[in-house]
Amino acid sequence: MRLGYNTNGFGSHSLEAAIEVIAGLGYRSIGITVDHHALNPYAPNASQAAQACRARLERHDLLPVIETGARFLLDPWHKHRPNLLDAAQDARGKRIDFLLRCVDLAVQLGSNTLSLWSGAASGSEGQAELDARLIEGLAPVCERAHELGCVLAFEPEPGMHISSMADFDRLCSQFQHPAFRLTLDIGHAYLTEDSVASTIERYAHRIANVHVEGMRRPHHDHL
Repeated sequence: MRLGYNTNGFGSHSLEAAIEVIAGLGYRSIGITVDHHALNPYAPNASQAAQACRARLERHDLLPVIETGARFLLDPWHKHRPNLLDAAQDARGKRIDFLLRCVDLAVQLGSNTLSLWSGAASGSEGQAELDARLIEGLAPVCERAHELGCVLAFEPEPGMHISSMADFDRLCSQFQHPAFRLTLDIGHAYLTEDSVASTIERYAHRIANVHVEGMRRPHHDHL
């Protein structure tokens, strides 16, 4: 295991500068959140940028994980959209295309891990329909990842369709794939689970990526 830092904490730095700082602080891994300014897979020079980035990462002995949580890369008007839950097939297809490009990018960088989440539903569809859409979208991305030696590290996130470990279990009961693993966010588990320690123990065999952040449980006033 390597301790790393995510580039989304360096919103005012170039990717090159963020790599220098993260390595200079002693980290040996880096989560690269693909975004407008960070290895945008739609940029005309995407392949050359990836090659240059890999050389920089190797020079600093930084192992990359590709994070796909850019807020407005695909839609400047709507945060984290489109996603794999959208009613329109072409919208879901846009997210699938992005994730496939990110798998290819991970391989170019020498990474074997891609982190992603479900997104939130925008309509009133039932759980079964949303699960089906999510699984339909995950399948081709898992296939590409498996072919190229990558894993998808799926993150349950509060506020999204798959928000807790119970939701993750439900998803896994319907969808199994050798490339489908888990990103466990310790802060999120603190909010949604009874015990972070027991969650780690229970899912240790599935964990491919870990996020660590401070969280406070919301307080509710009692009248």
